[in-house]
Amino acid sequence: MQPAELNDRALRARVCWRGRRGWVLLLCILVFFSAILRGKAAERLKKVIQQYALTSANDFPQRDPQDWRLLGSNDGGKTWTTLDTRKSEVFPERHQRRVFAVSKPATFEIYRLQIDLVRDPKVANSVQLAEIEPMGATENDLEPIPIFTDTITAQGDNPPSELAVKLFDGRKETKWLDKPSNRETCASWIQWQYAAPTGTTVTNISQLIALRARAGDGYRVQIEAVAVGRTGATNEWSIADASGCMEISALTGEENLQPGQPVTFLGSSAWSSRKVCLTNGSVQMRGEKAASKPEQIVMEQPLTARENLKWVEVVGEVQYRRFGDGEISFDISDAGGAMRIYWRGATDSLSLPPTGSRVTVRGLCRGAFNDQGMWVAAGLWAAGPDAVTVTGTQSRDGKVQSGGATANGAAPVPGTLTKIEQIRRLTQEQLQQRPHVIFRGVVTELFGAFMQDDTAGVEVAFQGNESRKVTEPGYYIEVEGWGGLGDAGNPVVSADRVTVLGKGKWPEPQRMSLSQLMSGRTDAQWIEIEGVVRSTDGAHLLLICYGREVTASLSAGAAGLVKNLVDAAVRVRGVGVTALDDRGRIQGLHLLIPSLENVDVIEPPVNPATLPVRPIGSLLSLSGPRESYHRVKVDGVVTLQENQKLFLQDTNGGAMAILKEDVVLDARFGRSRWLFWRTQQTNAPVRADLRFAAGDRVEVIGFPETRNYSPVLTEVTVKKISSGNPVQLYEATVNGLNDGRADSQLIAVEGVLLGQNTIGAQVVMALEWNDRTLQVLVPVQEAAALAIAPGSRLRVTGVCQVDPAPYAELGQRVAAVRILTRSAADLVVLAKPSWWTVQRALIMMGGMACVILAALVWIKQLRRQVEERTVQLTIEIQLREQTERRSALEQERSRIAKDLHDDLGANLAQIVFLSQRVEGQSDAQEMNRYFGLIPATARRTIQSLDEIVWAINPRHDSLESLANYLSQFAQEHLTLARVRCVLDVPTVLPVVPLSAEIRHNLLLATREALQNAVTHAAATEVRLILQLDESGLSIAIADNGKGFDPGSVSRDGNGLPNMRRRLESIGGRFQLDNQPGKGTTVRLFVPSEVLHGRVIGVNGVSRQES
Repeated sequence: MQPAELNDRALRARVCWRGRRGWVLLLCILVFFSAILRGKAAERLKKVIQQYALTSANDFPQRDPQDWRLLGSNDGGKTWTTLDTRKSEVFPERHQRRVFAVSKPATFEIYRLQIDLVRDPKVANSVQLAEIEPMGATENDLEPIPIFTDTITAQGDNPPSELAVKLFDGRKETKWLDKPSNRETCASWIQWQYAAPTGTTVTNISQLIALRARAGDGYRVQIEAVAVGRTGATNEWSIADASGCMEISALTGEENLQPGQPVTFLGSSAWSSRKVCLTNGSVQMRGEKAASKPEQIVMEQPLTARENLKWVEVVGEVQYRRFGDGEISFDISDAGGAMRIYWRGATDSLSLPPTGSRVTVRGLCRGAFNDQGMWVAAGLWAAGPDAVTVTGTQSRDGKVQSGGATANGAAPVPGTLTKIEQIRRLTQEQLQQRPHVIFRGVVTELFGAFMQDDTAGVEVAFQGNESRKVTEPGYYIEVEGWGGLGDAGNPVVSADRVTVLGKGKWPEPQRMSLSQLMSGRTDAQWIEIEGVVRSTDGAHLLLICYGREVTASLSAGAAGLVKNLVDAAVRVRGVGVTALDDRGRIQGLHLLIPSLENVDVIEPPVNPATLPVRPIGSLLSLSGPRESYHRVKVDGVVTLQENQKLFLQDTNGGAMAILKEDVVLDARFGRSRWLFWRTQQTNAPVRADLRFAAGDRVEVIGFPETRNYSPVLTEVTVKKISSGNPVQLYEATVNGLNDGRADSQLIAVEGVLLGQNTIGAQVVMALEWNDRTLQVLVPVQEAAALAIAPGSRLRVTGVCQVDPAPYAELGQRVAAVRILTRSAADLVVLAKPSWWTVQRALIMMGGMACVILAALVWIKQLRRQVEERTVQLTIEIQLREQTERRSALEQERSRIAKDLHDDLGANLAQIVFLSQRVEGQSDAQEMNRYFGLIPATARRTIQSLDEIVWAINPRHDSLESLANYLSQFAQEHLTLARVRCVLDVPTVLPVVPLSAEIRHNLLLATREALQNAVTHAAATEVRLILQLDESGLSIAIADNGKGFDPGSVSRDGNGLPNMRRRLESIGGRFQLDNQPGKGTTVRLFVPSEVLHGRVIGVNGVSRQES
């Protein structure tokens, strides 16, 4: 019922319009009903959160919340109630969603997530979250989620994008971030306060969608929009405005709607089937009637402000397809322009037009500013199956192939495939069905047999004598056969019939980016790439293309001419095939070149003699485009030669050079496909003119590789300049090894030999140096190295090799460090190991073993005697424990029997007495009085029974249980007596076990004190105080009553003596503080030595409740 209706009814029923009294009465009624309405509105402001979900943000896990509390308030945030507390929570993954149940759900108008600590405050400078999702009883109950009408605040955020409102937008891609001033904990908070829908009108579609589950609150909706069309699946109407688009059904007046019609939608918001909808929805036409046909426009056509959301038709080619939740989106382009299409109501991805299709789209045009600041047609809302029509497909040569299939009814695939592109589009399951093919194309390569037509390329397997019909690449042939799968899962055509039609024209090559070349998309395609020839064996080429290695096979070419291509910049054409390893993983690209006619030398190789000498250290710095891939010349002093590896250094750094004879291209067989490796011929002998000694100054020319800490030169040629040159040692430091600066340089280190082992042609020693273990490699022919005893302190001189870690981002940049020595002279023993050797240690251990054996015999005899005595003591202890348990059990039984007799027996006897009085009573008033006393006595009986059960239940043998029970009892008892109860009890109590006897006596004494405060003190407020310290447990019951004079108390009462006796029976003390007219305080104290257990932890923070 609306407020106006309530007021009208009230006025008709109660207001008398007679003079001044009528106006006063009218004013009173208005005030009364305003208070009622304010109360109802206040009730609608409150929500109950029974669980909530937190989603971690996208980066830096150190910023994740670790400790937090969920708080609630009903007084504007003045006081807060803790609903849930979490400690040491971890989000192992990014964008991870975790659900937490609220331990104390209640109704509140304001909620706050108080973040007390982040995961790593020492590293993090902020706190962040992606989503907060308050929920009801189930995860589908999203009613507590705040919306745009609510007030969302935070301690701080990070504008313009990382705002607090992003926490409730339903998108984990966004996040909230705060940089708090307290960097020790990075504590912060987020708060939201609900607002009632009264007086709120939703005026655009984005607001209506943002209501989500809160749409069920019934917000008033009045939206001016434009009809897009009916969707195909649900037959709903899609409407759009400048803020968004949505579907609405069951509207009054929708039968007159047509696409492009401006309308006004009215109704109330609702939430049904996890979707925002309207109740009592209606539609009103506004403006002129929509045109019967859409207006023809071109993409990025300039628009006026009034032309936004007009019904148009546009034609273009489909690109960048996406399929989302109920919506298909794709780009269309034509004549240099582009437009984004949003197709509403799609049910599956089969409705999506294929890439390259030429389509006609009808819908509402969306304007936007281009890079020149002009308002142009940039997007389109479309709805329904007839909104998109496929008019043709775009071929590779740019020609449009006509076709009339619509998006909701694609033309069927013919039984015989006539284009290679049709074969390549088939799935592996479809290829396994061996479809029939007939197509024509040019043979691009016979080494593996590849063909290409005007759409794509494919691998062909000629069957039997059919392969003899094609003698060289470049022929135009017709093939009939069957499609199938190759060994690597690629499409292969098995050609049963081949017809040679004549010489063909080579297809236009495709030019692709590095990512396309390495992704496998170029498989069987005729492509063109540019690169630098790094190495060749006369039949294969190793190219550097876009900074990556590409191998190529040359079907026809003189080896001499091919070798002259080394260091040349070339443009090559060939069939690109995907290189796979033995496990079928893509390793890159392999190019099949038919002949040297397909190799164009862009830049011939430079005469090595004319190259300038470069410092070794400059090879790792930023170089020009030519120096990055072509040969370079360096000048340095040889520090070590190991077979074909040559180490040299100058004043700027060190490098390793690999002689030309050491690099070959080798094929990997098995499951590998078109994969060639650069391998080292370790057993190849070194020519006499390529043998160098340490100290020789040489000139080296080769190709630089800079992937490691120091440059590596491959395919090098070496020229000796002089000999006997000194080499400066690099000062080895920990930082120098960690950052790789010592790589390939001559160093000297001192360390302790841990051990050694012979592996192949090397003696591998483990040397401990600065808490790091280094590998020292000595040639096996240097037998003197084997005589060095472990534990010796050595000085080692050699060439350092630093292996980089494969995953340096994990924190360890260096994987291993090796020192390559030249001879045994590079090992100098500085100190021999100590006298304490292994042999001497074994002798000493043998003597100690004899002593230990004798001791074991003596211990065994002693143990036997101890075991006998232990058995006797165990029997005695068990007998004593049984006696004590029987005694304790008898005492507990006696106490329980006494309580049952004193409390339950007395109460039951009183009930019997009252029942008998009722039976013999004829006076109705007296009978009612007795009947009224029976339930009160029964309730006391039930309460006594509950106290006895609670006292003997071992699960409640703790201080926390006692505190909770006393607090609950005090609140219930004082509330019934209309006395204000104030609790001063710690919120966190240490683990202190209490016996049933202590708990029961403390409970009875507390109950007696509370009863006295209610019955005799005439108090309006009673305070229950519980404290725990090193001395013991203290319970105080203080009231603000009238007090009393202890001397004037009648001795007939048993209350105070009973309390004192109960405390003394458990070893405690009873204290009474009283001042007439100022209240009474009863103190119950139990020393710590009586509390059967040690206090663990510290006293918590007191909570005060009223």
